[in-house]
Amino acid sequence: MLSNKINNLVKKYRKYKKIQSIDNKKKINNFKIKVRHAILMHWTWPKKVFLGMFIIVLLGAILLYLPISYDLDYSNNNGYKYVNNEYIFYFMDTPTDLYNTKELNFNFIDSLFLAVSAFTTTGISGKLDIGSHMSYFGQFVMFVLLQIGGFGYASLLYLFGRFLQKVFHRQFFSSALSNIERGGTKITDSPKMLLRIFLLIVSIQICFSLIISIIFVVTPFKVQQNVYMYLNNQLIPINGVTSDSDVIYSGYKNYGIALWHALFLCGSAINNAGFDLFGTSSLAIFRNDIGIIIQFFVISLFFIGGIGYQIIFDLMLRIEYIWKYRFLYKICGMNKYASIAKNKISSFSKICITTTFIIIIISTSLVYLTEHFAQYSYVEMLDVKSLTLPLHKIPKIAYGYDINNNIVQVKPFGNNYSLNVNFTLFFNSMSTRSAGFSTISMSSLGENTKWLFIILMFIGTSPSSTGGGIRITTLAVMFKSMINWLRGLTKSSLYKRNIPNNDVIGSFLISTLCFVMLVLFSFATYSFTLIPHIDYNGENINLIQYLKQKNSVTLTFSDFMFDMASSFGTCGLSSGVLNADKLGWWSKIPSIILMFIGQMGIGATLLLFARKVPKRNNPNYIEQPIRLG
Repeated sequence: MLSNKINNLVKKYRKYKKIQSIDNKKKINNFKIKVRHAILMHWTWPKKVFLGMFIIVLLGAILLYLPISYDLDYSNNNGYKYVNNEYIFYFMDTPTDLYNTKELNFNFIDSLFLAVSAFTTTGISGKLDIGSHMSYFGQFVMFVLLQIGGFGYASLLYLFGRFLQKVFHRQFFSSALSNIERGGTKITDSPKMLLRIFLLIVSIQICFSLIISIIFVVTPFKVQQNVYMYLNNQLIPINGVTSDSDVIYSGYKNYGIALWHALFLCGSAINNAGFDLFGTSSLAIFRNDIGIIIQFFVISLFFIGGIGYQIIFDLMLRIEYIWKYRFLYKICGMNKYASIAKNKISSFSKICITTTFIIIIISTSLVYLTEHFAQYSYVEMLDVKSLTLPLHKIPKIAYGYDINNNIVQVKPFGNNYSLNVNFTLFFNSMSTRSAGFSTISMSSLGENTKWLFIILMFIGTSPSSTGGGIRITTLAVMFKSMINWLRGLTKSSLYKRNIPNNDVIGSFLISTLCFVMLVLFSFATYSFTLIPHIDYNGENINLIQYLKQKNSVTLTFSDFMFDMASSFGTCGLSSGVLNADKLGWWSKIPSIILMFIGQMGIGATLLLFARKVPKRNNPNYIEQPIRLG
């Protein structure tokens, strides 16, 4: 009897402990759920996307901070010094590094700036020259960053998940992931669209790289040298103007270098990144004569990347319909294609295509007017020794130095003067909206052209593309609604589709907010450059005064607006502010923020501060009209 009682008590105790253990586990699980809910309650998808972007950029910045990423001169103080949390890099003199600083200071903010510029496909390299200063490892890191940022890391993650799904027969990511960055107007079309676009983009890069590499190998393109003019019997450099030197580009008759440079150029162009490996003069070595062929290929690539993936997908479906129905069925008699659905190009694609071509025509015409007639008052400078000429004028014939350091006459625009000048204006007006390549220095442009380029960079490219800005659909909706408002209409429409009032209001809000933000960030950067600081040589530096004293360069507010618009539009052009060697690291913070905003879009950026669960409901009051304007 006693043993039975003991056994019953033991059973009851075990049962009690088991119930208590289960209750404890439930309490622990409930606590974990509450903690997870408290932490992730406000993690909207823009916050998750930004977190992924930040992690990738941080890894890239760490890799670009390592000395292995740079082509250093190890015979000079072992290549670098590390003083006061900054590297002092010593670079080797190379044929393509004729006009770069051999000694540069470099801190983690500089590497972060480079990583952000590459990932957001902006193209501003700061004080460094990617081609001359970076090793192949550093160039490869930049190439990977711009490829991931151009196609979209969430889109690449989804495609990788689809590959794993076929291998392990298990779904890793939801199809909603495909619509976050480069998705289409329909969520159901995004997975199919991303796969097709990825294969198309890779194929185009490979084909164009092979063609361009052959041109690089057989054509002796020459690096750029500074151009001088005679003023009061002295040779004075013309700021920002270059011409062909006697030094042959390193890819000539070297297919390995030519192929890598072509691959980097094509990847940068189709992603609207603006990076290249040809020196500080961007694509100026292709400004003249046969180089126009390279310019044409580059225009084709950044047009494809900037037009938007949804538009490319619509055109692909249209071409597929014509091929299968019109040709294979109608002509070849293949009945299995008889019932194929006719694909109609969406109104979104029509808006983007129409607006793009309108902007191209207007911008090219305005650039031609402002620069060809107002700025480029070309003057022959043959034997004139005391010619008074403003430094921003670019002459037909000027002076340079040959390989023996003798003064010789040079032609900044080659032999076919008219063709090269006119195509230069066309190329730079096309590139300004987001591509970031240039064949002339932006500092040599007139103020009117700079402000025109600021507007173009502010507008940017299409949504779901590799470019930035407010996007051309925002501009189209805004102008169309203004026209209809002037006509007395209450509804706006495009291509027989009504535009929701929320989209109309949103277009004005986006444009106004982005403009105010651009002005404020420009003022902030200008104010930061006025802060004196001690550089790595022990000099007390104020950037504005330094450039004015050393280089006779005066930075105006339009220059700061230009570089901030370039950051926001993820363009990559610079009028000299962000590329200045003596620019303090704190002056780059506004540009880094703008590059992130340009990559994500202003709408997704604002959602970073949104809550999943609002604190309060919408107010329900009586409406009261308010007089506006």
